[in-house]
Amino acid sequence: MNFSMNETKIKKLCGVTAFKKGKAYFQAEKVNLHPAKKESTVITANVKVGDGFDVMVKATPGGKIVASCTCPQISFVQTYCQHIAAVLLSIEEKQQAEDHLAAQMLELFENKSSAPTGKQLHFDKRQTLHVEFTYRPVYQTEGEYALGIQLSIGSRKLHPVSHIAKFLSAMESREPFEYAPGLIYTPQLFSFPRETDEVLQFLIKSQRIKSKTALQEGLLLISASDWEQLLPLLKKAPAVRVMHGGQIFNGVHIGKELSLSFEFEEGNTIGYQLNVKGLEQISVLKAYDYALSDGVLYKLPADECNRLVELKAMLDKSGTHQLVISDDQIDHFMEKVIPGLMKLGQVIIAESISKRLGETPLRIKMFLDRVKHRLLVGLEFHYGHLVINPCEETEETFSHYPGIRRQRNKELQVIKLLEENSFTQTEGGFFLYDEEAEYHFYTM
Repeated sequence: MNFSMNETKIKKLCGVTAFKKGKAYFQAEKVNLHPAKKESTVITANVKVGDGFDVMVKATPGGKIVASCTCPQISFVQTYCQHIAAVLLSIEEKQQAEDHLAAQMLELFENKSSAPTGKQLHFDKRQTLHVEFTYRPVYQTEGEYALGIQLSIGSRKLHPVSHIAKFLSAMESREPFEYAPGLIYTPQLFSFPRETDEVLQFLIKSQRIKSKTALQEGLLLISASDWEQLLPLLKKAPAVRVMHGGQIFNGVHIGKELSLSFEFEEGNTIGYQLNVKGLEQISVLKAYDYALSDGVLYKLPADECNRLVELKAMLDKSGTHQLVISDDQIDHFMEKVIPGLMKLGQVIIAESISKRLGETPLRIKMFLDRVKHRLLVGLEFHYGHLVINPCEETEETFSHYPGIRRQRNKELQVIKLLEENSFTQTEGGFFLYDEEAEYHFYTM
């Protein structure tokens, strides 16, 4: 439907008197427009007055309106009747509604004046604002830490943002924000580098931990669940710092082994002494399953995080990082404590102590299973709490464990027994695919 129509034109076509009567019919909803194809230039309708009148309206290629009605015609009247006026008013209303809907659709998908926050690849002449992200552990309660993040913004000189949550809210709503006295971020004038914008967009949607201390220090506390998603974005961001232990480190670094050592040596007078080194520099982020030391993050299993927290609390309370072990305790200590300490850091045992240690008892465990005509064997060597899978090591990678004197001859005898019975070794265990050899193995 594409008719150029308005009230002035309808009055001219129908006259004032017919227009007023037609408008009364229109307002009383007496007009029923019949469906027409979009490209059609002819509209038919019925005006429900009396027995009803049928009206036809046509638009010529030149834009002229030609109409007819089934009501009695008066020969000397050159204008159209009130029924046609009512139909023309209905056409005008319908066309206005369609035009308004189209305008709304255009507005919905139009690239509005609120520009995207990130730098665009082409034809983006906005000035670039740089952001430096600084994250650090924030003490909560009872040895618990949360990770907080600070923002500094500027085109040349960077200025710390004191109200980060308000800034992110302004970014989300595309509103200006004064991030420093006299310096205003406006999305129409400024943009952020793409990798920086990805971090900011994530922070906008992140679940923040509420803390009065954090608000006072201009920090945004990040939840543990959000940290795992934020970390890879921070790795790609151009300017990231870590503040820890009074020092500042550049970049995001993930380490494999904590700089933590446990050194066993003979005591100055009696017994033995354990020296713990490097624990003071470590902040344990228990809720995040991370530890932070010298600006490096270390991913840890939950149980190791818990042990580190308890170990720090225990040694801090004692006021010393040296532990005296009596002669009566050393064997039990080596069996129970050493394997756990080895998971946390490097264990170093003085040679004089190693020579005094007796051979550690060996328990051999063999697990049998049958899957698809194959006999599967799992093999484990147990030295106290230390469990060794021999299939995970070779002669070249044979492991020596502090405080453990492995009974290598017995280990090799068991492995040789399996090999002589036609077992094939894999990275996880052994398997046998021979019924006669399997029978011989059971009956030996």
